[in-house]
Amino acid sequence: MIESVVADGPDGLSPSQISSAVAKCYALARSAPPPTRRPAAPSKKVLILPPDYTRYHSQSGLLTQHLHRELLAAGDSLSAVMPALGTHAPMTAAQIGHMFGPELAGAEGLFRVHDWRNDVKTIGHVPAELVAAATDGYVDEEWPAQLNKLVWGDGEGGPHDLVFSVGQVVPHE
Repeated sequence: MIESVVADGPDGLSPSQISSAVAKCYALARSAPPPTRRPAAPSKKVLILPPDYTRYHSQSGLLTQHLHRELLAAGDSLSAVMPALGTHAPMTAAQIGHMFGPELAGAEGLFRVHDWRNDVKTIGHVPAELVAAATDGYVDEEWPAQLNKLVWGDGEGGPHDLVFSVGQVVPHE
């Protein structure tokens, strides 16, 4: 069961509230029944998908840092962090350091760039009728549903035992 977390004061959630909430979410993800998760085995390959730097103020970098600590405490292994860029420019090293802190930013090869032109896989299509209804008829053709190959498990390093979507990463046009 997922609980709501209410801030203690006008400044938002305290660091301890954030840490506690992330720990509860992580424990919930690790205890999910198959086929979502194999609870007995440590996760050797975990992928985290936070928003990119354009969503810096969402605190998803801090959430990712807390999640990384939970992974380490459980004996799990973070294999990749791929900021959800959409069509934005890749994050610079300075942006990664600012958003995710020195421990994660300093891990060589951990951060992956989402190449939306070349590294996607079409996993299905949205029917033309649904696209037309969603766009008030401006577009009336089927639309490809695409994921980065790393998320789907076809990319270098995939498939992953666990994939976490952190922050407001949602499909959008």
